[in-house]
Amino acid sequence: FLERAFLWKEGDGMISLGDLNGGPTDACAINDEGEVVGISYQEPQRAFLWTEETGAVDLGTLPGHNGANAWDINEDGAIVGRSYNNGDGSSSRAFYWTSEHGMVSLGTLDGGDFSEAQGINSRGQIVGRATDENGLMHAVVWTVTEVKNK
Repeated sequence: FLERAFLWKEGDGMISLGDLNGGPTDACAINDEGEVVGISYQEPQRAFLWTEETGAVDLGTLPGHNGANAWDINEDGAIVGRSYNNGDGSSSRAFYWTSEHGMVSLGTLDGGDFSEAQGINSRGQIVGRATDENGLMHAVVWTVTEVKNK
């Protein structure tokens, strides 16, 4: 059997969020508008955005990558997560996604080769983690202002 992400609504019960290409799905976050982000576990994994109007939509990847995970969405519909090469987790890059700009890399710490954005609030503050030049993991905070000025 395949696991499917769902949204529960009073009066409607469970609403399937579908899938991108037949694989199992997980829902990771929802905002007040009812927009849901998650992961489709086809190979490679893909980040999706689900709305009642569009269903599940693939968010794509950063250039040179083939997989992505979406971890959070804020009230403005901005999404954060990670984009990576399947089978090579060390090349993971944190991303910020909006319908206006698409997927934008948040980069890494100087000399590091891994980053992942895990949460975003209504102020546009993004939290996550990244490795430094020695491979040590650090907590990181990005701001949307920094991203838009890249």
